[in-house]
Amino acid sequence: MKKLIGVIVMSLALSMSWIACSNESKQHAEDAKTNMNEASQDMKESANAAASDAKTKAEADWIAFKSETEQKLNEIEADINEREAKISKEGKATKEQLRVELEKDKNNLKEMKEKLNKKNDEFQEDMKNFNDDVSIKSEEFKKEFKSDMDRLGDAIKDVFKKNDK
Repeated sequence: MKKLIGVIVMSLALSMSWIACSNESKQHAEDAKTNMNEASQDMKESANAAASDAKTKAEADWIAFKSETEQKLNEIEADINEREAKISKEGKATKEQLRVELEKDKNNLKEMKEKLNKKNDEFQEDMKNFNDDVSIKSEEFKKEFKSDMDRLGDAIKDVFKKNDK
């Protein structure tokens, strides 16, 4: 009988410890699941914050570029107007040639302004569904447009240089 009581007590003790371990394991599993969910949520929030920062930076960069570019285009336009005024002081044969070249430059300037406005509209539309491609495309456009603008500025300056030779 003592052995039977001892076996029963031992069985109860083992059962209780097994149940306690089982409950503790379940608690650890639940804690781990909660921690994973929290970490996942933190990662999502960080990703959203990074995307928001990138979007804000892209918008600020574009606004600065557009403002700077519009200012340069206005300077080019003023330069064209100034050179048009100088044409009247030139000889008859030269006047016509200079007018043709400046008219071509005026048309290029107009096309550039239209291109900038079109790209601005596209950029604003792209910002609604912002992703990294928007920044890449706008950077490519900026490089190309600045190059085109520099070429136009140089062409206008060269109009009278060619004639002076």
